Amino acid sequence: MEDVRWPAEQLEEHHLEISNRIRNLFWTVSGDYDTEFEPDTEKYVYSKQTVLYEAVKQGAFARYFDQKKLGMYLMKKLHFSAGEDMLLPLQRFRNYEEPRETNERIFQFRAYANNRDGLALKTVGSSLMERPEKNKILIVLSDGKPCDMSIQRPGTRQPKIYDGEKAVKDTAYEVRRARNQGIFVIGIFVGNEEELSVEKRIYGKDFAYIRNISNFSRIVGTFLRRQIDME
Repeated sequence: MEDVRWPAEQLEEHHLEISNRIRNLFWTVSGDYDTEFEPDTEKYVYSKQTVLYEAVKQGAFARYFDQKKLGMYLMKKLHFSAGEDMLLPLQRFRNYEEPRETNERIFQFRAYANNRDGLALKTVGSSLMERPEKNKILIVLSDGKPCDMSIQRPGTRQPKIYDGEKAVKDTAYEVRRARNQGIFVIGIFVGNEEELSVEKRIYGKDFAYIRNISNFSRIVGTFLRRQIDME
């Protein structure tokens, strides 16, 4: 099986003729990584940033969408604690009204341990439903391992551990909820093959296993075209 870690130099420009009828596009990234990165892991995280940036910048999506209707959310480290230091789990990297140049904010993304995928999907889904556009798409990059093993900090409230079957069911539930609301949810799997069955449980038939960056645009474009044809 081909390694899913893609060095930046392998990235190529791919163009898709995607209908501009789709007006809403969100990204959320989910992944579990150690806070202290090994060199190879740092390269992997950087590659994820580059994949996302190139997908938006180089024509995989953005040039075929109304630039004022493109938004990006990426999951950051999630903390729960008592009082006012409870932090939001998502960071908006681009608002709908911001110019295309703000795509470069994608390189501000740093992956950390602990993510609650269900909560992230619920939050982004609610935001999408506030938009007036008819067509809404949520593209989720995931390693197939929803997990939050937050460590107790002195003087804070300890959240319940979020992992295993409970986390998988919660994430799958939020995917179904979003779809029932009319949001087209695509799961893009970039994890290890042993987690593939979990990804299928969460996203059902609407997910893609990306083994090589050269296929990224083509595979995701196929999903988008299929959704367009259903309209």
